[in-house]
Amino acid sequence: MLDLAVLATTLLAACVVVAVWPRSWIALIIFLSLAAMPVAVPPIVGNAGWIALAVGAAFCLHRFDARRSTDIPAAALIIATTLFALWGLSNSNPPGDVFADCKGILILGLALFVFGRIAGTDLLVAALRGLAATLWFSFACAVLSIVTGLSLTGRARDASLFAEGDNTTDVVRLLTPSTHLATGVLAVSIGLWTLRPRLAAATIPYVIPAFGLAVLALSRNSILVIAIALILAPILNRNVRALIRAIIFMFCGVVAYFLAGWALTYLDDIRPFGQIRSIYNAYTGRVIEGMFGDQALRDKSLEYRRIEMDYLFRAISDYEMFGHGYGYSYKPPRDGRPITAWFAHNYYLWTIVKTGMTGFLIHTVAYISPISQALRRPLNPYRSACAAAALALLAVSWAVPYAAAPESAVVLGALLGCAAAVGNPAAPSFRTVARNVSAHAVHRTF
Repeated sequence: MLDLAVLATTLLAACVVVAVWPRSWIALIIFLSLAAMPVAVPPIVGNAGWIALAVGAAFCLHRFDARRSTDIPAAALIIATTLFALWGLSNSNPPGDVFADCKGILILGLALFVFGRIAGTDLLVAALRGLAATLWFSFACAVLSIVTGLSLTGRARDASLFAEGDNTTDVVRLLTPSTHLATGVLAVSIGLWTLRPRLAAATIPYVIPAFGLAVLALSRNSILVIAIALILAPILNRNVRALIRAIIFMFCGVVAYFLAGWALTYLDDIRPFGQIRSIYNAYTGRVIEGMFGDQALRDKSLEYRRIEMDYLFRAISDYEMFGHGYGYSYKPPRDGRPITAWFAHNYYLWTIVKTGMTGFLIHTVAYISPISQALRRPLNPYRSACAAAALALLAVSWAVPYAAAPESAVVLGALLGCAAAVGNPAAPSFRTVARNVSAHAVHRTF
């Protein structure tokens, strides 16, 4: 009864926010949903962001004209997810697991719909301001967590690739709700650098905090997404010069990385630099050597993913057409955590287990459709950068379920919506928007 009262109160508050601030509610949604909050903040704050997103979708449905390029894929995702959730309930899957299983896909569909509708409106400006505020707030909280031990929402674990007690480090990797947001921002920003170098200054207020959050997460997935997006952006834009610039950027990035390590060896005695060098060494050990070195063969997370895939292939057998429905537990829980029974890192096999090839094809078409809009306008750098970032997230989803986790699903949905709709002839100059936000967002927010 108490949960229903909290839900009703949150829903009412979301309606009030959208009604009172019709030109800025999207900024609050981004902040509540994706900011790295101290654990003292009640979980309902994060859930309020998702509820407000649903209310905002209803507002967009009423306020803005239809846009088939994003409306149809979003509707397909939401309807298909609802049907397969009912299919899971009919198969006696636990209702709580069903909702938790399909929550991310529903959020992705809502984000795709909302950002497709608000492209070219004042709400997009508000979204960029909210993005800057969320990144800087999250980065400040992450720094405080490293310096003072402040506990944040998400996960904090040792940076070692191996089991506890085996080559553990003194560095903690922070995986917060803003980690995936930072990855998406870096992928889009660096893609814009290659396509339009003069836009680099406009992205700096986003890149600085996003870079810090990505580094503190010590995630191999982030660097893979950024590298893939860096190469895809010029290809989607059909720009040979930009492709050459992308290769030069990658080379310069590698050189800068090793130069930073060399410089830090001479600054180790200075306290702040000593901590930075520890993070650098942990990043090298986990991210760089974890992808290319012999340590990858002993990586416990990769070993666990291989075990997951064995269970996924077994679950697919005899259920290839429609799957088991959302909420299905395809393997025994790990370490007593129920979520590990129905969650999987390989998004594509997970989708086939839950929805069969039918749902997999619906998802595939829903993702390809917005990206195809960017391909039709190859000279638009913003569409190309967003489409490249979205494709990069989807490419890495064989190891990380970006479309299924709520915090990353909203990022992927927003990128797909922008790839399909940003820069339409009727829309105001996105360059003007970016410059305006880069100059004023942080000052006005703080």
